[in-house]
Amino acid sequence: MAEEAIGNRWTRQALCSHEELNAAYETAVQRYTTYRLRGPKKKVHADETEVLRQRSARLAAEIDALKETLRKSDDRLVRYLGNAIRHGITQEMLEAPLIPIDRGRTTTD
Repeated sequence: MAEEAIGNRWTRQALCSHEELNAAYETAVQRYTTYRLRGPKKKVHADETEVLRQRSARLAAEIDALKETLRKSDDRLVRYLGNAIRHGITQEMLEAPLIPIDRGRTTTD
């Protein structure tokens, strides 16, 4: 193709004698070797890092809210147990199964 456009067929030796062509070839070889050894560079966009930062902040806030809910539940449990002991409710009474709820369904026994 180039031969038809230029009218001349260049040999490898002739191409290597041109400093600019030789430097361009060496740069391309180095770039390819680096790519082959390290693999492609991972592109990190500014938008992606900002999204990850926002997600991290949102998850940290959710963790704090859940910790507070857990603390309140623990406080309530301690209060309920203290009241149960004060009113003479035994552990067996607390562990008794709940009475089944009658939802007005007919039985098919």
